[in-house]
Amino acid sequence: MDQKDAAVLKQINTECRVLLSARNAVENAQRYFFSPGFEGYHPKLLKHLYELELCRRTLEKFPDNQAQFQDLKATLDQAIFFLCEVMTAFIKPQTGGPEEIITRLLKANRKYCRAQEMLFPLRHLLPAVDELFLERPATEIALRDSTGIYDSGLVHMGAGAEPYTRGAFSVYIPENFAGKSCLPLVVALHGGLGHGRDFIWSWLREARCRNFMVLAPTSSATTWAITQPDKDRALIRSALDQVMERWPVDKTQILLTGISDGGTFALTCALEPNSIFTGFAIIAGTLPPLNLKTAKGKRILWVHGELDWMFPVSRARFACTLLQQAGADITLEVVPNLSHVYPREQNSRILLWFGMEPDKFENPDLRSEFTS
Repeated sequence: MDQKDAAVLKQINTECRVLLSARNAVENAQRYFFSPGFEGYHPKLLKHLYELELCRRTLEKFPDNQAQFQDLKATLDQAIFFLCEVMTAFIKPQTGGPEEIITRLLKANRKYCRAQEMLFPLRHLLPAVDELFLERPATEIALRDSTGIYDSGLVHMGAGAEPYTRGAFSVYIPENFAGKSCLPLVVALHGGLGHGRDFIWSWLREARCRNFMVLAPTSSATTWAITQPDKDRALIRSALDQVMERWPVDKTQILLTGISDGGTFALTCALEPNSIFTGFAIIAGTLPPLNLKTAKGKRILWVHGELDWMFPVSRARFACTLLQQAGADITLEVVPNLSHVYPREQNSRILLWFGMEPDKFENPDLRSEFTS
């Protein structure tokens, strides 16, 4: 790349700095998804929406006489367009019944995942984009090159020609992984109507910076088969087997977590007599009709929003009481001002509870977060 091209790339990177604040704004708004505080974020989103539209217009003016800039600009334009659509969906008046509104907002959240998937390959080219996939802007970690014999980065498996088919799964392997040791694994289950290819973004930033793998399987139907769990349990186990055959997994540190239906299904797996998982983090789930005789000794962290409109927090408290009486080692974390959504900021809490001590992380700058 000559100096002229490098200068253009630098200017594009400067324009992309608005993406980080836009990401934060979207994720803050998502915390109040369909809750009384949701409309309070509209003015903030309007500000970021304006900045993103301005960024798109500015990027249109950059030279596009070379293929590399044409492709780069097209990708950025589409990703920013998706981000704008997410914000617009959040801002516009929510008409219709609750089910219609929820479906509309879930579709908007999927576009946020699409934007991330489009931007992720640009992280090595644009530092401003790379920051989107780190836990905080100050994070510094050698992420660029893996010197080992293993594939690394984001891998989609079992999808065939259709990237969003049911039953597929996505895996993230830290990009600096050299295969010299086994890594912990987080298995993350999406909620109803979700997909592992989307839900993996809920954990990817932490995995990049803290050196663990993430597996995000997709249910065989539109949600997990909670009342007849054998098929989806087999699906998850098959995905686990394929991952463990291909990459060295620390079998003493395999965490199963999930949101909503995914959290509920994680409980069905937790109560299997000979589960391979060594800990369970249930997010906004509910306790299905299960035999609790196998709950004794199971390590469970239950995270629930105070404003959860689908499964009221009182149900979570009652479920935790039943599990504790059955002998489970269970901790309930009620998060103030949180709706029925994934609480991204709780990932640190989950990892610390699970036993991923700071000295196991590649980046020492992250230790203060866990020792403060």
